[in-house]
Amino acid sequence: MSADKIELPEEVRQMLEKGVIQAREGFDKAMSAAGEAIGTIEAKAGVAQSEALELRKKSLAFTENAIVSAFDLAKSLISAKSVEEAFKLQSAYVSQQVSSISGHMGEAGAEFQKKAQAINEELASEAAKVQAKAKEAMEQGVAALKDASPFKG
Repeated sequence: MSADKIELPEEVRQMLEKGVIQAREGFDKAMSAAGEAIGTIEAKAGVAQSEALELRKKSLAFTENAIVSAFDLAKSLISAKSVEEAFKLQSAYVSQQVSSISGHMGEAGAEFQKKAQAINEELASEAAKVQAKAKEAMEQGVAALKDASPFKG
């Protein structure tokens, strides 16, 4: 045998080739599972962005209503016949704004909490699925390597 040549028995070479092929298949499965997980997470992110857009629209509508109310107050104050009437209008406006802000904040907070919890649950579920697929692929790879190993014992 030449010093530059490595000669393996054909049986050992075939087992090693089989082991490499099976390990590659296991790796490909793990990568496929990771790709699926990324796709799912990206889809969830798209849904979250869509929901964030909806929340921004609601906030804009709230802001618009608050500004319209301020213009209405200004118009009413101009028509007020006395200081007492102006104070009553101002007091009613402030009460209405506090109530509106409180309602908006409560609604937005509850919606945000609900969405955050749902996203958290979905991400945890997807992570568990990916973990299970990766574990299965690793177990298959290890089993394939054991099957292909010439050193079974």
